[in-house]
Amino acid sequence: VSLDCVGAFPGNTVYLRIPTPSPGAGQSESVIFDGPSADRTGLVRHDGNLSLYRIDGLEPGGTYGVGRQVVVSTRPFRYQVDAGSLQPYDPEHPDLAPALVNDEWILPDSVSIVASRAIGRLQDDWSKGRAIYDYVISKLEWTDQPPTTRIPEYVTSGLADVQGYSFFFTSLARAAQIPARPVGGLIIDADGRSRTWWWAEIWIEGLGWVPVDPALG
Repeated sequence: VSLDCVGAFPGNTVYLRIPTPSPGAGQSESVIFDGPSADRTGLVRHDGNLSLYRIDGLEPGGTYGVGRQVVVSTRPFRYQVDAGSLQPYDPEHPDLAPALVNDEWILPDSVSIVASRAIGRLQDDWSKGRAIYDYVISKLEWTDQPPTTRIPEYVTSGLADVQGYSFFFTSLARAAQIPARPVGGLIIDADGRSRTWWWAEIWIEGLGWVPVDPALG
């Protein structure tokens, strides 16, 4: 993490909170290796999945950095779900309530009719989520330059980038009353190159947040 073109009065301090991948399905606890720190940089403490760093003595126009390596072990996983035994979720739960509404990026109200058609008569969240996933990957084709980024227009254009896949899926899931949220991060290909990536998670009572990657299909 590099800070440059600093505008500061001499002697000022900046604090940085740098996130670490959290454990979850298919992903173990992270191991952090902090690189050598400059004289003015130091680790203050770890707060859950956030590491707090302090950089002292900022000078105007200076360049400062924090270097570290994070190792995360991953493994394949498979869910075995009996849809008939799933219990309903609590829509007032503080982790779930925000994952059911419109916001700046996710617009379930704009695709409610499309979501109804996708799920048909399905009732449980697992089956509805699967149906929406199948709908999205059958409806959209990949492009790095989509003609639109408006949620309802993905239905007619049929083209989306990775963010579009994530936001469209999440909007449909929320429209079907499934708590859903987009997730951003990095993906690394077989050649070791990384790029920004988006996927989604849906809440299944008894399982928790289940990752879904419609762009990869």
